[in-house]
Amino acid sequence: MIISIRFKTLMPLIVLSSVVVGITVLAVNVTEMIDDANRNLSERFEQIDGVKNLELQVNRLLLPLWYTLEDPTAINHEAINQEFTRIYQQLTNLRSVGLVQLEDATLFKDLTDTLGSIQALLSDYLRMPRISTSANRKHVQDLLLQQLQPLNQRFSAYHLSEMRQVKEMRVSARQRIHSFKSGALSAALVCVLLLVCYMWVFQYILIQPLLALRESTKALAAGDFEHKTPVNSNDELGDVAQDINIMARSLKDLYQRLTLMATHDPLTGLMNRRAFEEQLKQLLNQNRRYRQVFVVALVDIDHFKVVNDTYGHPIGDAVLIHIANILSQSLRECDSCYRYGGEEFTILLPMTDIAAALPALERCRQMVATTDFVAGDIRFRKTISIGIAVCPEAGQTFRQLVTQADQALYAAKNQGRNCTTVFQEIKKIA
Repeated sequence: MIISIRFKTLMPLIVLSSVVVGITVLAVNVTEMIDDANRNLSERFEQIDGVKNLELQVNRLLLPLWYTLEDPTAINHEAINQEFTRIYQQLTNLRSVGLVQLEDATLFKDLTDTLGSIQALLSDYLRMPRISTSANRKHVQDLLLQQLQPLNQRFSAYHLSEMRQVKEMRVSARQRIHSFKSGALSAALVCVLLLVCYMWVFQYILIQPLLALRESTKALAAGDFEHKTPVNSNDELGDVAQDINIMARSLKDLYQRLTLMATHDPLTGLMNRRAFEEQLKQLLNQNRRYRQVFVVALVDIDHFKVVNDTYGHPIGDAVLIHIANILSQSLRECDSCYRYGGEEFTILLPMTDIAAALPALERCRQMVATTDFVAGDIRFRKTISIGIAVCPEAGQTFRQLVTQADQALYAAKNQGRNCTTVFQEIKKIA
C-alpha cells in the first residue's frame, strides 16, 4: 500500500494538535469547575453567616422577654404587644432575606412554631393574676427554656451540617484539581512522546531519504553513474529515488556514447587524436616517474590521394577502414592504434624499446602490403610508411616526440615509401 509522504508527516502533527486541543478544553472545563466551586463555597458561607445572624437576632429579640419575666411589675400589655410585633416583623424580614436564600423550610417552620409557642406562653402568663408567685414565674421561664433549647440545637445542627458540606466541597474541589493535574501531566507526557515519535518518524521517513538523495546527486555530479540510490519506501521519496536510478542509468549510457564519440573516430572505430594525446601524456608522466621506455609511431597511407581521385571518397573511406582493421589486428593487446587525421594513424607501444617495437611495426606494414582491398569489382593493394620515435631517446615532451616521429615518417616517404624509419637512425645519418 502506498502511503503519501504528506500523510506520514502530517499525521503526528494532527495527533499532537488534537492532544493540545484536548488539554485546552480540559483546562477550560477545570477553570469553570474551580469557578463553580468557589461560587458555591461563597454562597454556602453567605448562608452560614445568614443563619448565624438569624440566631443572634432571635436571641436578641427574646432576651428582653426573659428580663420582662424576671420583673413582673414591669409587664404591661402595650409593651408586650409592641415586643411581639417587632419580633414578627424581624422574623418576616429574616424569612424574606435569609431563610428564602437558604431554602430551608424546616428551619423556618421550627422558628415560626417556637415563636408562636412563646407568644402563647407569654399570653397565658399575662392573663395570670398580677400577684403571680415566683413559682409561676419560674414555671413560665422553664417552659420558655424548653421552647428555646430545641431551636438552639437546631441552629447548632445546621451549622455542623453546613460546615461538613463545605468541607466535602473543598475535598471534592481538591480531588478535581488533583485529577486535572494528573490528566495534564499525562497529556504533557503524551505530547512529549508524540513529539519524540514525530521526530523519529520525521528523521526516518524524510531526513534520511533526503540525505540519501543528496548523496546520490553528489555521486552523479562527480560522474559516479554506478551509484545506486536506496529505495526504502513506496511514497513520493521512493518514486524520486527510482527516478534518480533511472536517470543514472540513462546518464551512464549517454556518457558512454558521448565518451565514445569524443574519443573514437566514427569512420574507422579507432580512437581519435584527442585520445592519442591524452594517452601520450600519461605515458610521458610514467616515463618521468618510473623511467618506462615507450615508442610512438606515425603511419601514413602511401598515395592515398590517388584512391580518392580515381575511385571517389566512398572507396577512400573503405580503404581507411580496411587499413585500420589490419593495424588493430596486427598489434599486441597492450598496444593501441589511433586515427590521427586524414590518412594518418598513430600507434603507441608502452613499455617497449626499439628492439621490440620495430618487428611489431614491420609486421603491420607487411600485413597491409600483402592484403588485397576488395570493394565489388575493385581490387588493389595499398602500402603504408611508418616513422618511429622512442622516448626518452627522441625526446621527453609531447611536441618533441610527435615532431620527431613525423620527421621519421617524412624520411620514410623520401626513401621510396612502404618502409619503416626510426628517428634515431636519421639522426645518426645526419
